[in-house]
Amino acid sequence: MHTHSTGNTLESGIQPLAMLLDQSLWTSQADFQDIKELCSDKPLAGGSVYVSALACSHWQFTLTEPIRIQETYERGTWMRRYDHLGILAYGRSREEAIAAFCEEFACCWEEIAREEDANLTSDAQELKGKLRSIVKDAKPLE
Repeated sequence: MHTHSTGNTLESGIQPLAMLLDQSLWTSQADFQDIKELCSDKPLAGGSVYVSALACSHWQFTLTEPIRIQETYERGTWMRRYDHLGILAYGRSREEAIAAFCEEFACCWEEIAREEDANLTSDAQELKGKLRSIVKDAKPLE
């Protein structure tokens, strides 16, 4: 099978394979999508990444225990998501998505976790509690 890496859509890259497959073998559209992604010439990513420390431009964080970050790659974009804190970060490369995630985490730390409760809304106070519960140590970097 010949694959294309010219930026064509995923569908055009696997069209010959898709035509050969008997659609009755698939129980749902999701199953067919899984096969299409496996046949792609793009990086395949999806699932969980466990992280016990984060380093960004201004902070080094050690976490109380590893957190599970969802990581996906779709249509040329890497995404990292941590629902517990509501962090969602994107990048054109995996490295950009990791850096964006770390910066979002650090921003939450600087703007919320270090702020006095009296200056925060109830939602922000809840987020502060979540942040403080998962961060064992936070060291500013120079």
